[in-house]
Amino acid sequence: MKIAIYQIEATRDMEGVLFMGLDTHKKVMGSANIDASIYTKVFEDDITAQDLEDVYHIFNLEKPDCYVGRSLSVSDVVEVIRGTDEVESGFYFCDTIGFSKVLFDASRAAALHGTISASEDIIVWHKVTTRALTDEEKEEYAKRGYRDFEIPEYMFDSKMPEDGQEILVATSWGVGTDVCSVDSDECGNLIGLEERGDWDGVMAWAAMPKYAKEGESGCEA
Repeated sequence: MKIAIYQIEATRDMEGVLFMGLDTHKKVMGSANIDASIYTKVFEDDITAQDLEDVYHIFNLEKPDCYVGRSLSVSDVVEVIRGTDEVESGFYFCDTIGFSKVLFDASRAAALHGTISASEDIIVWHKVTTRALTDEEKEEYAKRGYRDFEIPEYMFDSKMPEDGQEILVATSWGVGTDVCSVDSDECGNLIGLEERGDWDGVMAWAAMPKYAKEGESGCEA
């Protein structure tokens, strides 16, 4: 398969659609068409992949050394230049769930010069890992009056976001946005998500990149 990847350049994103899903993109832009002029081509080459899920996996977990873009995420556009039996040629928008085929005028996108960034921050993904409660921890919950069904099934064993922090969440369906919600109990912190509710199915999370629109920063144009 031969593909190209296009990503929104934050300095040209005056409407703030970076990392937004297709429905939001259409509402904000007032059109079903994707504005290719705010995108930059960050990759074009042959890769070993059969479908778009393979592409998503590669450009999140096994990125080529020559790749200078961000991890493949919501609002990115993948051009399938030479397809496979699984996916035909065309342009595909990385949505909150899966990919959607779209119209995209690649001639309006900027050519790659150096690197592309959403902000001064690099997107760092944190793998979500858990562990079972120890017998001592279960006993502590029981002593405090928790019934069996109220005791958590697991504890997080990885770095987790702070309460109220806006984050990106990666699942097998793609990348979306959410807000971490932390409730403290007598035995520790109960960490949830405002949109999803819980972390079931979430493979990794990353801090939401921040960037300023034109006129909101002190940087020179």
